[in-house]
Amino acid sequence: MIYNSIKIFRHGTKVLSLHTKVTSTPTWNELVHTGMIAMKAGIVTQPLKNNFGGIIQNFALQETLRALGHEPVTICVAQVYEPLSLRERIAPFVRWLKLMPYLPGGNMCNFFRTAHTGQRRNLSEFTDTYISTISIPRYAVPPGINALICGSDQIWRPKYNACIEDMYFRFAETADIVRISYAASFGTDRWEYSESQTLECARLIELFDYVSVREKSGAELCRRHLGHHAEWVADPALLLDAEQYGRLCTSIPVSTTPYIGSYLLDPDKSRLKILSGLRKHLHLPVHDCNPASASMEEWLAMFRDADFVVTDSFHGTIFSIIFRKPFITIANPVRGNARLKSLLEPLGLYDRMTDSTNEAQRIAAAPINWNAVETRLNAFRSKSINFLKESLSKHDKTSQP
Repeated sequence: MIYNSIKIFRHGTKVLSLHTKVTSTPTWNELVHTGMIAMKAGIVTQPLKNNFGGIIQNFALQETLRALGHEPVTICVAQVYEPLSLRERIAPFVRWLKLMPYLPGGNMCNFFRTAHTGQRRNLSEFTDTYISTISIPRYAVPPGINALICGSDQIWRPKYNACIEDMYFRFAETADIVRISYAASFGTDRWEYSESQTLECARLIELFDYVSVREKSGAELCRRHLGHHAEWVADPALLLDAEQYGRLCTSIPVSTTPYIGSYLLDPDKSRLKILSGLRKHLHLPVHDCNPASASMEEWLAMFRDADFVVTDSFHGTIFSIIFRKPFITIANPVRGNARLKSLLEPLGLYDRMTDSTNEAQRIAAAPINWNAVETRLNAFRSKSINFLKESLSKHDKTSQP
């Protein structure tokens, strides 16, 4: 008999030494499939700046990969930004002034205390604590990486990525690695690529070992414009459950005051009219779930404790569902309704989306069958986790040590 001793690294610096009795030297594929070797996976996603949804989906993907026995690290590339315009600088002020009539105790002192910087310094604290990252000056394959994963968020939307080709691993074209897209999103059901971007990304996607997208419409865009099959999987945030997210915000006291949680990314006149109508209809105060000073833990606790949620956000909708909160999703065509439809429809919740005040009050009165939702969600979650598991275990890297 031959005994092989294999050392693998999991959860940072913890080293596990496994001694396995084998009759012959196993292949790399066999070792990974049995969990004896961890794949070190580099994740390419949108910049981890001040976006609750973008950060929490990356956290969830890393947590899932760790649970599968792998070593995730998010590749962070230094971003060069133009100075903020005057309009961008005053946007937080304008947003709060719009919401002020609907918030309890809204006054200018509260505003300057919580929102004057427009920054989310507390989000970087969450990222530094919970997300493994590596910072490099430009996209490249860091040493030791044997798999690249792109996703999730709107990583394949050119209006949000000036170098869209790098989101298809152009920088790793000659590398001997596993290439995976997990829940990559186009953000829309319309094709927004130029002719040259289409040709180049169609060429690059052929180098992928496994391709999945976040929206059902995205799978059709892949087939029609890139000539490639793509699996439809869940956003990474859906891979974890309420108990796992609840552990992140145990330090935040549970609110004893009932409220409507308002998480509106674009609080225009029509959306605020819907919010005002629901406030009167439900006889509840409104709590802003998007204050500039909130930490990730506080943001999660706002969904945890809300009695009802009004949102126009993709991830706002996700956390309403995860925490089983009655909710209304206001249609958001500018940011992309295809994302919302693809999230709500398979869970039997598509009728929770509207852009009408009268319809919103009817929806608010309709109960949600959470047991049926949970059954559908568990099936979708299992399918998605299996995609990740198989993608990182079935690729035959016999050339690896």
